[in-house]
Amino acid sequence: MPSSSTSPTATPGTSALRHAVGTATVFAGYFPPVWDRPLSSVTVADARQCLAGLQGDRAPSTVNGYIRSLKAFLNWADREGYELSIDARKVSRLKEPQRVPPTLTAEQIASMLAAPSERTFLGLRDFTMMALMLDSGIRLGEVRGLEVGDVSIPFVQVVGKGNKQRTVAMSPAMQGHLRRWLRAREATLAKAGVKTPVLFPSRTGGALGPKGVHGLIRKAAQAAGIERVRVSPHTMRYTFATHFLRNGGSIVSLQQVMGHTTLAMSRRYAAMVDEDAFEESMRCSPLAAVRRHLSPTTASRC
Repeated sequence: MPSSSTSPTATPGTSALRHAVGTATVFAGYFPPVWDRPLSSVTVADARQCLAGLQGDRAPSTVNGYIRSLKAFLNWADREGYELSIDARKVSRLKEPQRVPPTLTAEQIASMLAAPSERTFLGLRDFTMMALMLDSGIRLGEVRGLEVGDVSIPFVQVVGKGNKQRTVAMSPAMQGHLRRWLRAREATLAKAGVKTPVLFPSRTGGALGPKGVHGLIRKAAQAAGIERVRVSPHTMRYTFATHFLRNGGSIVSLQQVMGHTTLAMSRRYAAMVDEDAFEESMRCSPLAAVRRHLSPTTASRC
């Protein structure tokens, strides 16, 4: 790393320096002259030239990772008193393609929910938790943080990002599932002498960890034989959003239900549903109907 008139005070074990080492190693390979000069002489134009070299054989998301590391290093250097000619805020990230991950079909949802044994306490817990996530689109952290006091059927009060509270409604079917779980939960915990406010507790009564929720979802997906879809809490949230829109829900309502601060994310889901509409229009046009009438064995049905 280039020298400067000011000596660093941070130790080599800091996160900022680890970022710096990784970034400098990659950048040096694309623009060595920069690293032969004092840090104070490196400009935004130099950084952009380095990034241009990186873009040739790396995805935008990968380059953005390097940009984040570079920004972290520059911010650290500024805090440490290095003389800089480059403002980290002027190094912009690349625009990445907007992709909505694959979602679950109705058949896959049914298979996943059938995987846990509802005759056992943990199986019923897993079934009810997954059903609630699919029914309401709540986040991993939100479902983990739920307590019995947050439930007032047909509503559930959740605490989302930024400690913001919102109320989500449950479908009639979900209301029945949750009532059954509350009865089973109360009876089982009372018998075991365990007291906990957690709605979906672990074996010891505490809240499930993130890995625990990921694990039970992954186990259900494997038991259901789901392939080519990485099933996770996020997948279930995406699934709720896309099915919500396909069934006639509005973008504005989706924003409120899912706790999005802006309409941007909701519009991403809507864009994917629009792609489905294009496929439907090609499959369900009047001409397609005529073709089905003429050749019913070869034409697909709407």
